[in-house]
Amino acid sequence: MIAPKQTLRGTQALRLRFVAFVLAFVLCLAAPAVTLEQLSVEEMVAYSTHIVQGVVIDQQGLARGPLVYTEYRLKVSEVLQGQQGQDELRFVVPGGQIEGREQHFAGVPELQQGKPYLLFLRQGKNGLLQLVGMSQGLFEVSVTAKDGAAKDGAARNASTGNALASRGPIDGIMLDRKSGFRVQDTGKTLRLHDLRQTIRSAASRSSEAAQ
Repeated sequence: MIAPKQTLRGTQALRLRFVAFVLAFVLCLAAPAVTLEQLSVEEMVAYSTHIVQGVVIDQQGLARGPLVYTEYRLKVSEVLQGQQGQDELRFVVPGGQIEGREQHFAGVPELQQGKPYLLFLRQGKNGLLQLVGMSQGLFEVSVTAKDGAAKDGAARNASTGNALASRGPIDGIMLDRKSGFRVQDTGKTLRLHDLRQTIRSAASRSSEAAQ
């Protein structure tokens, strides 16, 4: 009678290990970690096929093979790099919900409808426009009031002297591009005017180098 008990205990242990393995696998799928190279504004300009400023007006889930994306529709107010004359464009970020499928990825930003953004985008081989450097390529535009408080959605005039472009710290692993060492990302806040000037200068140098 001892042998059957040992067999039963062994079977239970195997089942518990299997359940633990499945749970760990599911959790990894639910929130994959992200590792990014730290990019300067100049480097993001070089990688970008489109740099635009505009307001998010719609979003929906999009499935491409095993991956789920969130597709955003942007009403373009200005094109800083890329094809001119675009009133709207669509871009995607990894993760989202569609037809009962749901995926989440660390380091992926969530945009809000009605808010103005400045975006660095690159068209991939799959034809989809995506953010350069994940959250690094997304800046929220706001206007700072006299009391120092940021007023979201108030930056309709890009030439406003006190308009800011900012992004928060990225939830993921950030590596220095040259050394490969891990670095701490603390976010970034710039005057919108300065950021736009940097973009134009970097784009101009890149164009001259290509000639």
